[in-house]
Amino acid sequence: LLSKVVSSVIILRAVLWVIAFILYMTIIWIIPTYKERWLLFLFSYGMTFSSMLLPDFYFQGIEQMKYISFVNITTRAIFIAATFFIITTPNDYIFVPLLWSLGYIIGGAYSLYIVFGKHKIHFIFPNTSDIKFHLSETAPIFFSDLMINIKDKLNYSLLGAFLGMRDVAIYDIGSKIVSLLAKPTAIFCQVIFPRVSRRPNVATTKNIMGTLLILSIIMVAIVYLFLPQIVSLFIHEEIDLLPLRLFLIVPIMTGLSFYIPSAVFVAFGYNKYVLYSTIFSSVCYAIMLAIMWSLGLLTSITSFVILTVLSYFVETLFRLYLSHNIFIRHC
Repeated sequence: LLSKVVSSVIILRAVLWVIAFILYMTIIWIIPTYKERWLLFLFSYGMTFSSMLLPDFYFQGIEQMKYISFVNITTRAIFIAATFFIITTPNDYIFVPLLWSLGYIIGGAYSLYIVFGKHKIHFIFPNTSDIKFHLSETAPIFFSDLMINIKDKLNYSLLGAFLGMRDVAIYDIGSKIVSLLAKPTAIFCQVIFPRVSRRPNVATTKNIMGTLLILSIIMVAIVYLFLPQIVSLFIHEEIDLLPLRLFLIVPIMTGLSFYIPSAVFVAFGYNKYVLYSTIFSSVCYAIMLAIMWSLGLLTSITSFVILTVLSYFVETLFRLYLSHNIFIRHC
């Protein structure tokens, strides 16, 4: 059974990777400015090999996350070091994504060797019913992630169109800080998911949610105090820190919002709630965006940050509401 599940997931990943590659290269070939640098885009797509080859779901399921850490740290360290030796002129920039792609390919291949070689998992071609089952089970989470990525990238495009690249750069710094602060929660969710999914417990889940909220507030408070020094590492000029300070509200919410989908919705058997909550927040985001645009409020980076904060607030609030209903049913 385990061999069948692992094989099904790997085949599904490979199929989706090929479909995404065809769509990706089609877009590159259609847009003239992208087509001029098609080789750079081709090498960059190689970095997605990590998502396709690395069987993180397997190591997560058997609660052996050390393999993922070892592969990621080792391959990245080797190819970061190689970058300093191979990239010697500005014209060598095209080799940067190529080196990273090679690192992900080697890391993914070694991970598969651990699964099929050391752990003696057998590769089995699953039948159509197995593929359909796993596809239907993961479809809500897949489309949820897709919508989140589209929504996040849309902000960058709108910022560039309404304001300029300087504001895009400042917004990107805020986004990177948010991602960094959200990383501990994401790692924690990966590690704890197998355990909470086997024995879902309302009281334990609530206690963990409270702990994550407190830790998120502490991390945000520390970054808030040292924000000027952090920003100076990236931008060597005086900028208004208000947008970035507003951005720091987001990690407080993501501490809960990132934990709920896996530890509550999926663990308690409500996979579709992941998609429902994302659709709800995306619709609210579109409505708020339309209102702000019609009122002529999209004139500064602060307005875009407020839009982002409100979007996460609505998503977190709705997910807490759904979680509350689930807890009532399982008490």
